[in-house]
Amino acid sequence: MTVSDIAAMEVEAQEKVAETKEVEAKEVEGKEVEAKEVEEASPASPDSEMKDAAEDQEGEKDGKESADDSDAANKESNDDEEKVESPAKEEDEEEKEPEVEEDNGERDEKLEDDKEEDLFPYGTQVLNDWDRTFNAMSAENKTSLTSIQADGFNNLFAGMRGTVGFHSGRYYFEIKMLDHPRMVRVGFSTLTDDLSLDSSTAFLFDSMGDVVSQGVRQKAVNPRWSRTDVVGVLLNVSMKTVTLYLNGTKTPTGQVTSLPDSMFENGKLKAALYPAIASKGSAVECNFSRKVWKDLPFKTRMVGCGRKADAVLSTKKRHSEISAEDAANTTVEVTIPVGFDSTALVEEYKKDHPDAWVLTGSELALWGEKSGLAKRGQQRGQEKWGVGCLDAPMSVFPMLLKGGNKYLMSLNTMHNLHPSQRADVMAKLRHALNVKINALVCVNSVVDVLENKKPVPQQVRDYYEHVKLPSEDEGWSSIKYSYTGEENLTQEEMGVMVNEKFTAWKKDCKLKSKVSDLRKSTYYQSQLAKFAKLKQLQHKTTAETARKNHVAQQQKMLLLRNCQRLWRNSRKRTGCWRC
Repeated sequence: MTVSDIAAMEVEAQEKVAETKEVEAKEVEGKEVEAKEVEEASPASPDSEMKDAAEDQEGEKDGKESADDSDAANKESNDDEEKVESPAKEEDEEEKEPEVEEDNGERDEKLEDDKEEDLFPYGTQVLNDWDRTFNAMSAENKTSLTSIQADGFNNLFAGMRGTVGFHSGRYYFEIKMLDHPRMVRVGFSTLTDDLSLDSSTAFLFDSMGDVVSQGVRQKAVNPRWSRTDVVGVLLNVSMKTVTLYLNGTKTPTGQVTSLPDSMFENGKLKAALYPAIASKGSAVECNFSRKVWKDLPFKTRMVGCGRKADAVLSTKKRHSEISAEDAANTTVEVTIPVGFDSTALVEEYKKDHPDAWVLTGSELALWGEKSGLAKRGQQRGQEKWGVGCLDAPMSVFPMLLKGGNKYLMSLNTMHNLHPSQRADVMAKLRHALNVKINALVCVNSVVDVLENKKPVPQQVRDYYEHVKLPSEDEGWSSIKYSYTGEENLTQEEMGVMVNEKFTAWKKDCKLKSKVSDLRKSTYYQSQLAKFAKLKQLQHKTTAETARKNHVAQQQKMLLLRNCQRLWRNSRKRTGCWRC
């Protein structure tokens, strides 16, 4: 904008002010003329005098208002001049606004505008006892994470998630290590992520300085944490970032983890992100309150004061009700799957009982691999983890089951078809627990084997005579059957059907195997005895003949030696040695 343009704008403003003054003056003159005409037409009276006084006051007010309007017009012109004179300032302010966004949204939140009815009650955000690993425990009003240390559990990750997740807004929480951090992970994850926090939708930082985002690990990006550090994680959904803060400041590298666009829909997260912590052999305290432990350079909202519009409660909780009697008696309900292949049955059980603990050999193996362990051994099939809780789970887990909870347990094998193995498991479970042991038979696995859809495990096929389906005389609390083929069948009908098919399978195995129940007849046994006697007699005759031959040979040798001795003696006496 040039100087001439500014001058033109000033002239236009002055002309507008002059025009407004002329219009106001004409209006005032017109009112005065009308008032004089009224006075001349009507005689003077007290009322008229009062009206005249009122009109005079109104005229004075109109004059003041016109003066005020002129002053306002002058101010507007001055403001226009100021705006014209300072365009550079406005441009500077416009340039400063995007700087806040470039700085990862580090702007002050207006927390004083929050209404209590718009927030979740204080104490809603805690560690979720229904969303944790088996060895994890909460303490200190469910804001501290600890773990079982015995039997090698300290070598496995103990993880827990919070009870409130966020799909929009900006939220922050902190942790501090109560022990020297062997390995601690902290961040945000969805409910479907593994609690070791290395899934594709988990975003975490660990005490070794690594960053894991969308399942990809970047090593030694940040400084390592110590026991005296306060570690904070900031989730900014609008900026699509997760940021690490160490003792109230960003790390020197300023590492920021980005959220992928595929997780968003209409500016919000499709699946809410929950605060998540995983620890290996260390106790961790979490700050889920409404005030920070270590001041930040900006004000932000803590996870403890989540807005209802931004957050959602976790769906992982107790879904099934237990009777008051079972709760008072601390009864544990354990379900053991039975079938040729119980993998599909286990997955179905997880969906139907989301609050149940699933303890299977495959789940434990995956837990060990996620925790950085590996099997070692000289011979194939005899490898060991080197951790007691994984190498001998049935000697550890039965003592750690808690009353009032449900468990699906299949730690030794996935088929549980050997009655001796089932009896051993039931004895260990009943040793120190009030327990209800239920059998859940997978009917589909038996049907699939008969239809040659799935192979039979070798250890079951080789010992088909010894395998058996559960029966009431084994001491089960209940025996249930799971079948997805015909939903109209009752439990009794399914039981009859699966037993018939299982018996048919055993007969088929017998026809395809060597005959193992042959019996020797009496005739065969008598003939075999005669043959044994004949063979024994033959051995005796042969031995006697051999003995006699040996004696005769010995006598011949003795006679020959005597003859040789006599001959030598006779030659010595005669002195003739030629013959």
